Amino acid sequence: MMQSTVTPHTLLIACEDQQQLDEETKDVIRKIFDTIKHKPNIKIIFTTRSGSSTITFLRHMGRGILGKGFEGRVEHLTWSDLTSSSQEKLLEKSVKFQGATISLNELMSTESPAAKFLPLGALREEKKLVIADPVPNSNGYNESYYIGRTLRHQKAIKQDIFNDSDVRHSHVYLASTAEEYTKLCQLHPNSNIHWVQKDKSGKLVWQQSQGSLETLRRYIDTESSHTYTADDLVKLLEQAQHQRVMLISDAAGMGKSTVLTHLSKQIKQKFPAKWVVRIDLNDHTDALNALTQEEISKEKAIEFILEKVLKLKPGLELELLKQCCEQKQKVRIVIMLDGVDEISPFYKETVIDLVQGLRQTAVDQLWITTRPHLRNELEDKLQQLSYTLELFSEDNQVEFLRKFWSLKDWFTEMDNEEKEECKEKLEIYAKQLIKKLSISISDIDRQFTGIPLQTRMLAEAFEEEVKTFCQSSESMSELKFSLELLDLYGRFIERKYDIYQEEKHRVPVNNAVEIEQRERDFKVMIKDHQLLALKVLFTEEQVALIESKSDCTFSIEQLTRIGIVQVGHDGKLHFIHRTFAEYFVAYCLVNCLTSGKKNSERVLDFILKDIFLELKYEVITVFMDGLLLRCN
Repeated sequence: MMQSTVTPHTLLIACEDQQQLDEETKDVIRKIFDTIKHKPNIKIIFTTRSGSSTITFLRHMGRGILGKGFEGRVEHLTWSDLTSSSQEKLLEKSVKFQGATISLNELMSTESPAAKFLPLGALREEKKLVIADPVPNSNGYNESYYIGRTLRHQKAIKQDIFNDSDVRHSHVYLASTAEEYTKLCQLHPNSNIHWVQKDKSGKLVWQQSQGSLETLRRYIDTESSHTYTADDLVKLLEQAQHQRVMLISDAAGMGKSTVLTHLSKQIKQKFPAKWVVRIDLNDHTDALNALTQEEISKEKAIEFILEKVLKLKPGLELELLKQCCEQKQKVRIVIMLDGVDEISPFYKETVIDLVQGLRQTAVDQLWITTRPHLRNELEDKLQQLSYTLELFSEDNQVEFLRKFWSLKDWFTEMDNEEKEECKEKLEIYAKQLIKKLSISISDIDRQFTGIPLQTRMLAEAFEEEVKTFCQSSESMSELKFSLELLDLYGRFIERKYDIYQEEKHRVPVNNAVEIEQRERDFKVMIKDHQLLALKVLFTEEQVALIESKSDCTFSIEQLTRIGIVQVGHDGKLHFIHRTFAEYFVAYCLVNCLTSGKKNSERVLDFILKDIFLELKYEVITVFMDGLLLRCN
C-alpha cells in the first residue's frame, strides 16, 4: 500500500490488487474508515483495478462503515492520462508480433494513433501481448525440404533500342538519368517513357518506366540476366525496396507460391518489425466479386485488405495496420498477392485496380505472382519487368527427394546406423528416378523437366517403392518402367486414392469384392474431380456445354480426405495445384472428342477455338496432346 498527499485534506491511497488481501491490510483499511468516519473535512481516495478482489472488499467495508459517505466510481485509465515518461516505459515492453518477439517501440511511437488502443492493464501486469497472426504457409510448403531458388531478372537492354522508329519519332521517350526521366514524365504524362542507364560494365540496364513496355520488351537482352540466388536475399529485398512492386511470372508448378511463402518467412526473420501479409487470391473470390462494381481508391484498397481479407476487428491491429498503410510509420507493410492468374479472367481487372490503389498508399512492398499468359499485360499495367524462377537442376531434384523421404515415419523411426545406410539408398533411388523421367518424358512435355511440382509428385508417387527398397537388403537395379507426364499425374492421383482407402478401411483392400468396389469408387472420384475442375476453370455456361452433371457424388469431407482438393478460407473447394484441374479437364475434353458421340458444334467450337488458341489454356493442351497421341 502506497500513500501520497494530494491536498491538506485529501489523501490518495493506491491499493495494489492481490488474489486475497491479508488480514493485516484489511485491519489497516478498517481503521482508516473508522478514523475518517468522524472527520468530515478529510477525504481519502482509494485506487485499484476494477473487477478486482480489492475493490470488492473496499466497497463492502466502506458502505458498512461510512454508508452514504462512501462513493465508488469506475474510471478507465487511457493512454493520454499517462505522462510521457510512463508512455515511453510501456513501449519498452516486449510483444509477440507475427510470431516474432520485439519491443513495442519498434512498432510505434508515443504519438502513434494506434497507441491509444494498447491494453494498458495487460501491459502493466506483464502479460504477453500478441499482435497479428504469423504469415500462413502456402499449400505444400515445408521449410525442412525447401530448396533455395534463384530468381532471374532480364533487364539488360540492347543498344539497338535507340534506333527504333518509335524512339526516333518521339512516340517513345528514353531517359538516361533520374532527373531526365522525372522531367519527361512531367512533360508527357500520357506517353511511354523508359529510364535506361549504363552500369559499370557499360551495359544498358532498365530502371523505371511509365506506360506500356511493349517497345522496351523488343530490345531485352535475353542472353544477359541479373540473378538473385538464395544467398542474395538482402540484394533482392533492396531491389524490392527500390521497385516497390515485384512481379514474379512463371509456368505452372514452378513454385511461385512456395517461393512467396519462403520469402515472407525470410523477411520476418531479417526484419521482424515488418508486417507481412500474404494473400492467396483464390481464397477471396467472394470479396473480390463485391469489389468489381466499385471504384478502387487507395482508401477502398486499404479497407479491402484490412476488413474483407484479413477481417480485422476494431482495435489495436486494425488501427496499427491502417495507420501504416496511410502514412509511413515505424512498422512497414509488405503485401504479397498470390495467384493473379487463378482468378482471371473474372477478377483480373479488379486485382490490377486494387494493386494500383495500394501503390498510392504507404505500403512498403507489393509482391505479385502470375503465369506467363498475363505477364505482358501486368508488366504494362504495373510498369515493371517481371522476375522468373530457374528450373530445378538435377542436383536440386535429388536433394528434394532425399529430404522429403527422410521426413517420413518409416525413416525417422530407424536407428542411427540404419539411417546412414538408408540415406545412401535414398540418393541412389532418387538419381535413378530422375534419370528415368528425363529419358522417358516426351518431347512435347520437355518444358516441364525440372519443374518443382513434378519433383514433389515423384516423391509422393514413389514413396512406397522407396520404403520397400530401403527396408530390403537388395541393391538398386535399373528401373524398367517408362514414365511420362500423364503417367506421373495418374500415378500420383492413384496413390492419393489408395492412401484414402487404407485410412478409410484401416486395413489394405485385398479381397475381390472390396477391390471391385474400390475400382467403382475410383471412377466416381475421377468424375467428381473432373466436374470440380470444369467449375474452377470455366463459366457455368461453358461447364453445361461439356457436363450435364451438376453435383458431386462424394461428399466434401470425402473429397478433401483424398487430398487433391481442399477447402479454402472462403469455404470453397480448391485444387492443391491448378495443374490438377487442368489435367482433369483435359481428360473431359478428350472424352468429348473421342467418345464417338455426336458433339454439338458449340462444343467443338469451344474446344478448337477457345482452348487450343488461348495461351492461358496451354497446360490443358499439353495434356490433351499426350492423351490424343495415345488414342492413335
